[in-house]
Amino acid sequence: MVVGCDWQDCWADMHPLQIERELRPLVRDVGLVGEIDLALDGKTYGMAKSAVARFIQQRNWNASATDCPAATVIFFVAEGVHRYRGGRFWPNVSIGGIDGPNEQRRVGQAFRVCALTGTPGQVPMSNFPPRRNARARGS
Repeated sequence: MVVGCDWQDCWADMHPLQIERELRPLVRDVGLVGEIDLALDGKTYGMAKSAVARFIQQRNWNASATDCPAATVIFFVAEGVHRYRGGRFWPNVSIGGIDGPNEQRRVGQAFRVCALTGTPGQVPMSNFPPRRNARARGS
């Protein structure tokens, strides 16, 4: 599957839930998502983009949050880190299909559900226990 005009999906043969199972421990084991390797040419970002792109292309915003919250958070944090420019985020997102304000609002809500409140039957990202060897903040 090609997403946009410049990206070949190397994880198209993996089901999004399988991708989520691989990414979820990465989010659980850090204090901040930014501690994960979010390089745009990296495996973690590529896997997250693969899962999220499928939901976006199907216009299935809520499933992105409920089925693949770790992939959703990793993808959009990486997009923000690398593509946010001059106060503009949505025009720079690398997956097509988030074109108008309605789509942007829905995808933004899905991200917030993942990052802040969790989803029914799932633990919110903010409630994952910290990794065992984490240093105390400020030390």
